[in-house]
Amino acid sequence: MISGIVSIYLQPLVSVPVAGPNGVFHSLRFVVDTGFAGALALPTPLIQQLNLSYQGQETASQVLGEALMNIYAGLALWHERTRPVEVVETDGALLLGADLLRGSKLTASFHPGGAVLIEEE
Repeated sequence: MISGIVSIYLQPLVSVPVAGPNGVFHSLRFVVDTGFAGALALPTPLIQQLNLSYQGQETASQVLGEALMNIYAGLALWHERTRPVEVVETDGALLLGADLLRGSKLTASFHPGGAVLIEEE
């Protein structure tokens, strides 16, 4: 089970360990965003710090139209197992999306300080 907290801005937050090819995990705090179809989104400085390997570009639909997104390969410690994940490069937000949530049950109490639970199904 992965647990977290709802922020004062009503964003569900969870910490997930993420690593690059060297296998050294760093615990990062993500906003759970079920509207994001990918696994993880990280800003450029964190991608560089983790030394994630570039995989190419994909077209993504966004509110203002389509955009090319840089994709990187990473590892996440998810439900106590190491799992390969695609990481989308962003300008700022650390997002955990629907692809990583697949096969999990998400529960959140939407008030500041409320509990966030992600359980494996």
